[in-house]
Amino acid sequence: LDPNTLDTFGVETFDGSLHSGTSAAATLGLDFLGNAVDDLLGFGDSMSPHYRIMPSSCNSSNGEVATFASFRQDAIRGDIMVRLLELDIESGECVGDGRVGTLPGVGFPPHDWAMTPTRAIFVTVPASGNIFPYVIGSKGPAECITFQQGVTATLHLLPRPPVLGENNNTGGDAPLSPAKRIELPRPIHPIHFANAWDLDEEDGAEVLACCWESDSIEEMAETGASMLGSWAEVASGNFVGVSPQKLLRITHQGNKDPSVEEVVKGLGHIDYIKCHPDKAGKKSRFLWGSMGIGVHDGPTPPGPPQIFCRIDLDAGIVEDQWYAGRRKFLDEFVLVSKKKGQRSDGTSSNSKANLSDTEDDVWLVAPCFDAERQITSFVILDGHDLSAGPIFEAELDHHIPWALHGSWYSCPER
Repeated sequence: LDPNTLDTFGVETFDGSLHSGTSAAATLGLDFLGNAVDDLLGFGDSMSPHYRIMPSSCNSSNGEVATFASFRQDAIRGDIMVRLLELDIESGECVGDGRVGTLPGVGFPPHDWAMTPTRAIFVTVPASGNIFPYVIGSKGPAECITFQQGVTATLHLLPRPPVLGENNNTGGDAPLSPAKRIELPRPIHPIHFANAWDLDEEDGAEVLACCWESDSIEEMAETGASMLGSWAEVASGNFVGVSPQKLLRITHQGNKDPSVEEVVKGLGHIDYIKCHPDKAGKKSRFLWGSMGIGVHDGPTPPGPPQIFCRIDLDAGIVEDQWYAGRRKFLDEFVLVSKKKGQRSDGTSSNSKANLSDTEDDVWLVAPCFDAERQITSFVILDGHDLSAGPIFEAELDHHIPWALHGSWYSCPER
């Protein structure tokens, strides 16, 4: 998109790294014919809307890259083929295009994923569906998918490509290896990942994500309900049928049994959970997220996001929050790292009065929609003191349509 006019330039393929299909994110896997047959059938790549920023595993001029995951489903075997595209954070150019591996037995490309300095991480639960309504245009793809009964979730670990070269780029001939699979103790489905990091134990990893819990998965599987549910009910203001998302910690430690546990007991529904940008792929203490209005002495039910909160992982509590107000609704936020050692009140985060650390030194920037006035404001909050409210608010003279996910990079020539 043109940032000035919002005109559409066209489908982004990153100089041919991605293939723009018209029918499905799939492949026949006939590498000896290149992409000719896939192109003829309208097969192409799908792209995760979420990216991760951390040091490159391939060749990069400045060390840090934005890494996207792209997917194709093998139309014959059913496995999901994963590639990682590493984009220079200054120019947006593709500096790493690694064919990473496959996710065996996964029914559809994941919406979100996590990354550490050494691996890409996915969590899936078996699903199936009838794509005919999608082919004829009566339903979207996610409306054709439902979860299977009597299954559990799987943690997939795929190593990041260490060096960009002939055997791990798009044109390489090296066979794709399946991810290491760890069966989790119950079915869960992640909507958004907050962070992940490697543990000292062999192949160990810890993952934080907002997930549908087992009871929601099993109910969808039993009733045959699609993953998207009923948008008509949500549009009417009825959120009763919306599955709540719990903040879960997934831990895998070498040969020990993996565990899945709720981070904040009784918290209820939470989404758009994020960590400090400098803590991506590293052990973190704080997370920020959005919630609906809570109920007295009970977990927060699903509802439109009206609260920003900060969670202390060590204490397992919501330690700070800000309520936007009646009929004011919050869209997805961005965390911006502050200047090191400086808080919004002018004190030093390294002073004796603030011995904890500087991990909560972020600005939280987000659009806020005022339904009474039909306008959107951009608010900036101090991530260290959300309850103080916005330190800055830029009110627009119109509203911004509700967003999904996006990204940007500097492009001076435009």
